[in-house]
Amino acid sequence: MTYHYSFAKYFMFISLSAMTFCLGVAAFWVLYPYEVRTDTVLPYKVLTPVVEAGGVLEYQRHTTKLMDIQGTSSCVIADGIEYQLPTRQTTGKPRVDRSIQALTIPTQIQPGTYRYECRVTYRVNPFREITYDTYTEQFKVVGHQDLIEDIKAMEEQ
Repeated sequence: MTYHYSFAKYFMFISLSAMTFCLGVAAFWVLYPYEVRTDTVLPYKVLTPVVEAGGVLEYQRHTTKLMDIQGTSSCVIADGIEYQLPTRQTTGKPRVDRSIQALTIPTQIQPGTYRYECRVTYRVNPFREITYDTYTEQFKVVGHQDLIEDIKAMEEQ
């Protein structure tokens, strides 16, 4: 009789210890302030403030990746109406990225003033996702004739 009581006592102790450990790990995963990356300069500086539809927008990015984890990047070109760009996977290696990026502007986009916005989501554990929003300065998209006129106006200034 004593044997069964002793076995049940140890079984309950081990079970409760395992549950406490699992709850502690889950609480840590949910509450820990993960920092996957830092963006040192926002908004990103636009190097080509006037772009023709179908042309290339260049902007300077300043990002420090702190964790070796892949993310999902969802980007839009926005001015009230959002032009959705294809979703893509980001690289996973920690690094400092101070580079000039090139983005091809869709040919069907209407002339106007826009901003390039990205939302990058990282899954840091089974319970938690961390999201970062980045954006550029505003830039102007013009048609071919408007581009020629804008270049002439910039040269006169």
